[in-house]
Amino acid sequence: MHPHHSRQPASADTPYVSPRPPAHSRFGEPDPRPPAPGPRPRLVWYALAAVIFVGCWLRFLHLGDVEKRSPDEDTYTDFAARIADKGIGTTPTLFAEFVQKSDQQNYPAPTRLTYFVLEAAVMRIAEIRDASAGVAISFILSCLSLVLLAWIGIRFFNPWVALSAVTFMAFSVGELAMARRAWQDSAFGFLGLLMMYVACEIASNPRRRAWYPAFLALGTISLLTKQTGVIVYGVCGMWLLWVLLSKERLRKPAALLVWGSLASVVVAVCVLVVAAGGFAQVVPALKLSINPGPRAIAYMSEYSSCPWYTFVYLLWITGPIPLVLAAAGAAVVVFRDRRNAAVCALLVTAAFVFFASGYPLMQNLRYLSPANGAFCLLAGIGFWYLMNLAQQRLQKTAYQRVLVVSIVVVLIGLFHDYATFNSTVVQPGILDLSVKLLQHA
Repeated sequence: MHPHHSRQPASADTPYVSPRPPAHSRFGEPDPRPPAPGPRPRLVWYALAAVIFVGCWLRFLHLGDVEKRSPDEDTYTDFAARIADKGIGTTPTLFAEFVQKSDQQNYPAPTRLTYFVLEAAVMRIAEIRDASAGVAISFILSCLSLVLLAWIGIRFFNPWVALSAVTFMAFSVGELAMARRAWQDSAFGFLGLLMMYVACEIASNPRRRAWYPAFLALGTISLLTKQTGVIVYGVCGMWLLWVLLSKERLRKPAALLVWGSLASVVVAVCVLVVAAGGFAQVVPALKLSINPGPRAIAYMSEYSSCPWYTFVYLLWITGPIPLVLAAAGAAVVVFRDRRNAAVCALLVTAAFVFFASGYPLMQNLRYLSPANGAFCLLAGIGFWYLMNLAQQRLQKTAYQRVLVVSIVVVLIGLFHDYATFNSTVVQPGILDLSVKLLQHA
């Protein structure tokens, strides 16, 4: 294949071919010519649809093989069932019990209000009161994360990056494990990916203010979903502020973002105060959500504590090919392709990997959920760039051989990841994704 530099849009009968590496402005933004290697675009769309289907099917296969629910799942289910039975007015009671009963402080706090209310709504609609409501949420939102990631890849990169990223996410050990559980992590992962997408939309056209309310609303929801919601909201918000002030020199949108973010924090606090029945309940509940009970600390010390490099090694065990390609993608973003969406994906991924690997007692694959989509996007960028580089440096026949070998190696790696999921998560029936549980399995 030879580089093709026409700026005419490709039709269904016009093959995508690889351009030279995109030229960059002084801010690192790539030249807008369409970068896409390989055969006909129609084939890419079929392949993308097939991969999304396979990812959903793999998640569906394991919905019924969970023999026991974890304590966190039982807590989520109990809170949601009580809200479904008695209405939202029962939340002050949940907060009071959490603050007053030391045993409950070893489990998730009622400050994670968004997920409880969502699960309670599913319970009311489906007329059920068990963990299957939470499982349904996890499964549906995990599948929607595949669709959203595909759209992000297409919208800000090209269909080949989208296809690669979704393929890695379809076989992700963490994603497959979370989609079969009544944890809030699949929902949180979808929320984090959606927030990243909206932030990228704002960065692509900062003068269009229609996306700002959506970003601020998602930020409020993230703060009401989990304590680490502040990470994804803060990283995306600070990155957007840098884009608006340093790159675009737009003070009014930057001021809107700053004041809107402060207002969203106030709204989140007000919602918690109302839900808790006053400041007297919400303040100790927030403190206990960060500093849980002694049994929770003992569990995390035993199973979710390790040196940072051990956690990175766990990422290697559960997905060696995606990890290597994500590292390559990160290098591409740092040294070559600094388009907004790529930088945002790198920042979100780095923030959660550093947090989960370096913060004490947080070594758990579940805590990476808001960054799983960004991580897979980096892996897709890395794979596409390496294939593009090979196409430019090699003769046609040699490139085709490299491409075939690379695809075979990736497929073998994906089958390895799925086998790892079965052998370390499904068969042992582990109740968490903490580092030592996975290592022992």
